[in-house]
Amino acid sequence: MTKKTITVIFSVLMLGLIFTLTTSFLLERFFMEKKHVYSFTFTYTDETNTRTTVSTYMGYKYNFISIPQIEDAKKYAGVSDKAVLLSCCYLGYMTKNEVKTGNREPHFLTRCVRSVSGGL
Repeated sequence: MTKKTITVIFSVLMLGLIFTLTTSFLLERFFMEKKHVYSFTFTYTDETNTRTTVSTYMGYKYNFISIPQIEDAKKYAGVSDKAVLLSCCYLGYMTKNEVKTGNREPHFLTRCVRSVSGGL
C-alpha cells in the first residue's frame, strides 16, 4: 500500500468516526433526551358520586414541581379541575425509553465506541 492509499483509508475512517459521534450526539440530544420523571396520582368524584383515581407520568427539564406542572399533569391525565392531587413521586432522571422499558441506556460515548468497534 502506498502512503497516499493509507492516508485516504485513514481519512475515510476518521470521517466515519466523526459521523458516528455526531449522529450519536444528535440522537442523545434530540430523541433520547433525559428528563426528570414524576408520577402524579389524582382523585375526584364525578356528578354520579363515583370516585375515580387516575395516575399519569410526566417528564420535566428541571428537578422541581410547582403549581403549573401539577395543572399540566391534570390536563394530560384528563381529570377535572377539581381533582385532588394524592401523590407526586419522583421516579428519576431518564429517557422515554428508560421509562417504558425499565432498562438503563448506556452513555452516548459508550454507544459510539460500540458502533465504531462493530458492536463489541
